[in-house]
Amino acid sequence: MFREGCDLVDINQGCNSALLTNNSFFRLTRNQKKIYLIHTTKNKDRILADGFLYPSSGCLMGSVYLVPGMEQTDGTIRVHNLGAYYYQREAPLTLKLTNKSKNLSIFIIELIAPDDTKIGTMGVNYLKFGKLHLDIYKKLTYLLNTKERNCLEEITSKKILKSLDFLLNIADYEQRSSIGSKKKFFLALRKNVQNIPILGYVYFEALNKTMMLHQDDPMSKKYAELGEFYNWHYKDLMTYLYPYFFYNFNLGTFNPDFEKILGYISDNKLISHKDAFVEDFYAQVFRLVKEAINMPTSKISKRAVHVEDFSPDYEHLLGHMIHRELRNFDRYPNFYFYFDQIKALEMWNFWNQNHVIIPFNSIIPKGEIGLNPAHLNNFKYKIYDAENIHEKNGALFIEKGKVQQIQVATRLVDHRHLFLRNY
Repeated sequence: MFREGCDLVDINQGCNSALLTNNSFFRLTRNQKKIYLIHTTKNKDRILADGFLYPSSGCLMGSVYLVPGMEQTDGTIRVHNLGAYYYQREAPLTLKLTNKSKNLSIFIIELIAPDDTKIGTMGVNYLKFGKLHLDIYKKLTYLLNTKERNCLEEITSKKILKSLDFLLNIADYEQRSSIGSKKKFFLALRKNVQNIPILGYVYFEALNKTMMLHQDDPMSKKYAELGEFYNWHYKDLMTYLYPYFFYNFNLGTFNPDFEKILGYISDNKLISHKDAFVEDFYAQVFRLVKEAINMPTSKISKRAVHVEDFSPDYEHLLGHMIHRELRNFDRYPNFYFYFDQIKALEMWNFWNQNHVIIPFNSIIPKGEIGLNPAHLNNFKYKIYDAENIHEKNGALFIEKGKVQQIQVATRLVDHRHLFLRNY
């Protein structure tokens, strides 16, 4: 679930693979005591009134969602290209789709480590959260009545049983190395997304990771030289496939025609070596499936209904399934606080024990970083307004404005107030 640095890079190919271990974010945290973290919001007035910036329960569970900022010689700060996309394209599109006229604002967090303290980072892979989800569910089943619990677990069981042939054949595919076998596995995965929603997440993560590893158009090369994977292409692809992707889309249903994706890549001349991209994509899909569901191998009875009817090798899959089903469950709005708050507390405890202040997405370090609110008492920090927000040579720059009297809270934001990552 957690690991230092990035996940293993044994099958990662592509012209940008060096960025997996040598990128602008890693260079900042390794070499500097003061770094800048960027947060985009439409809720500036609410934040100022409350005096708190809250963490959320996205893929970097229990952290404030941020991107790095790189200080320039003239004192301005260049926003990581992922943050530029949020501010210039994703957030405005989301507001337009929701018919909201809110203004966007940027906060700059200046984080300073004491002389005897390092800016500790650790990779987080949410695809590995399955067993954690199951453990928390078991702790909280007392909040559900018998009818609710039976309904939730029966739905989960039926969906797993419908995909049992696929699940039990995953191990067999590991022994096959041909491109044809890998493609066959991917096609089988697509047929089972409707039963096993975590497979939609796997498809999405494998796609955006492989695209960023292989894209070699001029803009991708430019940002690779700056130490960044370029995020705009895969995000624009998502809105091409699903126009409402940033507003009201469930990644558990992500299952586009791969040939349509290849056509988009060719039409926009994003990747020169398409055959290498395709081969690596199939490899990434298989690897991420193993991370997400831990390859169950034992057969289960067709009469299995409850969590305890499954053997331990189904724990990861059950956890992901139950967590997804809870989102569609009548009790989810009430259950949400307890489930995600407990998960956040466990995260904060783990990060604090390992002296981690900044978790990051370790599936690929594409600029998604967080701030551990429970470790901030060991650091100095200030939160500034961003002013003079401007574009120059295709990049987004900002300057530090007024210092705001805002603290980072050790309590999750109400999910109704989430803005980005709300799908």
